[in-house]
Amino acid sequence: GFSPDKMDQLTACRKREREEEVKAAEDETRMGREEVCYVLGDASADTCSYGRGHLRQPIFACLTCYPEGDRGFCLACSLTCHDGHLVEEIFTKRGFRCACEGSRAAGGKCLLVPEKDESKNFPYNKNFKGLYCTCVKPYPDPSMTEEEQEMHQCVACEDWFHTKCIEPKPAHFGDWDEMVCQGCADKYPFLARYAREPDGDGVLEDLPACFSQCPSSANDSKTGGRYLFFNLSWRMAICSCISCKAKLNELKISFLADPTDSVAAFEQRGREKLENEAIALIQQHGAKRARSSSEEQARASSSSSTDSSSSSRREIKANQIGEMLQQALSDCLAPGTETAPLIQGFDASAQREFATQYAELSAGLTELVSQSRGGHLTQEQLLGFLSNLRK
Repeated sequence: GFSPDKMDQLTACRKREREEEVKAAEDETRMGREEVCYVLGDASADTCSYGRGHLRQPIFACLTCYPEGDRGFCLACSLTCHDGHLVEEIFTKRGFRCACEGSRAAGGKCLLVPEKDESKNFPYNKNFKGLYCTCVKPYPDPSMTEEEQEMHQCVACEDWFHTKCIEPKPAHFGDWDEMVCQGCADKYPFLARYAREPDGDGVLEDLPACFSQCPSSANDSKTGGRYLFFNLSWRMAICSCISCKAKLNELKISFLADPTDSVAAFEQRGREKLENEAIALIQQHGAKRARSSSEEQARASSSSSTDSSSSSRREIKANQIGEMLQQALSDCLAPGTETAPLIQGFDASAQREFATQYAELSAGLTELVSQSRGGHLTQEQLLGFLSNLRK
């Protein structure tokens, strides 16, 4: 047989196993939710972002309503106005304002913000037709392996490029924070002075930080179709003198000198949103528990005289649970009882299962007692527990 100490050990072991299983499931759900929140940043699934103006946000395109690729819209409109359509997720782009005109099949009015004064001056490109990279192929592309079709975004033009198509690859490929595609590297050759060396940690071009007064042909070498890779701190290294700022504005790439423009900063806003939601839930739960505790105390106070005078409501303390179950088990196994021959005929496997069920029963009753008023369990509650157990 099993001694009370052995039963307590089995109970504790089973409880730890259940707690570990629940925690693992919660962690998996939380990690999935966190990943989604990071990608979506501080975007709302219910409110159209049109009122927030031009900002970095996740963008979607509807190939059902706008196959020509000249319209994009926010997360909320993708879920409301274009639900059930062929929607392309384009991830994030800067300076975008929701241009949803609703479903063309439903009359062409946004369901969330019907009146929008948004022109088509956003630099729409092939991404809004579901095509990416220099190969002009979709994502995912069934002709590529999962590793080959992993996508990387250029921080200048914000097009996306397949891993397979990025050539030549540096020795540190994957160990970098931001990238400039070969087209933008040729268009803005001075960026090479901030990029990492293909086979080291130094900068690609050992040139002065100030670039505005230097003719490109004389001081900035062409990259020759080479992709540029950067550490996250590279934006802080861009020269901030008046001349260089003017040059960046002239080229319409002043955003590169802004650390808050990065996708990393965007994802950080997603983390903060998730943390704020968690804090709000904790505070809400705390307030609810405080109300419940107050109401429970009031009920306990009003019924204390009735409980103390009722002889039919025999109270059972938590530390009596094990003793009661041990006695019940002894009675069940005692010679002469109807169940004794059946239980005594259990093989080793059945005995272990019986011990496990016994431990779970003990744990369930102990939990029931801990949740009851004042740490006590009435006879009616115990009978209700056993009745539910039989069901």
